[in-house]
Amino acid sequence: MPSSTESSVYVSDLNLKDEWVKITNKGSSPFSLTGWKIEDEGSKHTYTFPSYTLGSGSTVTVYTEKGTSKDTELHWGLSPVWNNDGDTAYLYDTTGELVSTLER
Repeated sequence: MPSSTESSVYVSDLNLKDEWVKITNKGSSPFSLTGWKIEDEGSKHTYTFPSYTLGSGSTVTVYTEKGTSKDTELHWGLSPVWNNDGDTAYLYDTTGELVSTLER
């Protein structure tokens, strides 16, 4: 069972056609996503967060294409990932525990 801190971090949005997924921290403290993973349905593609802290009340957008990462934007460097006719984003913590899912 995820800790209360982990349960405040979740997949808040997924855009299959524009190839991005958003992770939100609704908690009152910054949270380290370092080593966390995002996977698509069937675990065909996996994104592992680099050293990254998500601020309290903040959202980070992970774009699947290559690009320059900024405070609230990270880039997977692998596109396309999401199936336009439907897919699911899975968020796992550093222990491999499933923390959140979002299906589109």
